[in-house]
Amino acid sequence: MGRTGGRRYRTNRARVLQGATVCYLCGQPIDQSIPAPDPMSPSAHHFVAYAAGGGDEVANLRPTHLLCNQKQGDKPTRVVNRNSREWT
Repeated sequence: MGRTGGRRYRTNRARVLQGATVCYLCGQPIDQSIPAPDPMSPSAHHFVAYAAGGGDEVANLRPTHLLCNQKQGDKPTRVVNRNSREWT
């Protein structure tokens, strides 16, 4: 099982995605009805990557599209376009 397959991650991922409407990385809408593995399906990005010491806490997860999350990988998080007031 991968690092994102653990129970803690899955539980906290569900919390982060609940009601999420905007991708933290690209600023575009997230459609909660799109199932994985579609590139535009909802995903939870680790703001501080595992490689940099981050974990699965809710405070370290951000709502994203699966594709945006995959493109970001474990590079330091750089937000291109924030459109949500909840992150300001």
